Amino acid sequence: MAVCQLKSPSGIPASAAASASADVLGVFDDLHRAGRTVVLITHEAEIAERAERIIRIRDGLIATDLAGAGAAAP
Repeated sequence: MAVCQLKSPSGIPASAAASASADVLGVFDDLHRAGRTVVLITHEAEIAERAERIIRIRDGLIATDLAGAGAAAP
């Protein structure tokens, strides 16, 4: 088991941050394809849309739990 905590870098150009994000998300995709469970916590809808399952938490409670096709629908 591995735990990785990432934070958006500040003070670097947006294009560099986008490239770094794409690289990290690619690694997560590779891990998932290899059968690993990846739990990603984000405020970015664009990032969440990549997921097969989205659990939205509001005020400490599960607000929605969507899995399968269309999981990213609002």
